[in-house]
Amino acid sequence: MKQIKKQVLLVLCVVACLFSLTACGKTTDAGSGIDPMTEESLKQQTVTLLEQMVSIPADQMTTIVEQNRKAGSEAVAAGLETYAGLEDDLGAYVSSGEGTVKEIIDGARDYEVTVEFDKGGQKKMLAGFAKLECI
Repeated sequence: MKQIKKQVLLVLCVVACLFSLTACGKTTDAGSGIDPMTEESLKQQTVTLLEQMVSIPADQMTTIVEQNRKAGSEAVAAGLETYAGLEDDLGAYVSSGEGTVKEIIDGARDYEVTVEFDKGGQKKMLAGFAKLECI
């Protein structure tokens, strides 16, 4: 559940960046703004799109990306590819596997733990965020 929240927040950030890029264009009427109904519609469409992206099974992602490309939706295809590429990064520490704690440093707010993983090398993390288990 926590990972899904991270994924949704990440996609929301990407969408916000895309919307901010459209604001960089030159306008002839400085007083014009977005109609509140249009704004609400865009927000709802964004939420719906994000919910659909999160619900796509990983084994079907490639097929859906290709379908969007063939339909001429290159932006959607690129967004889905980016999202698929980030899924693994969002849970990197959760799936690092077994390792050995090499160092624990008492920080100002939390302990900084250095772990040498059997697969993936050495990683530093805050104990409050790391889901470490003694085995």
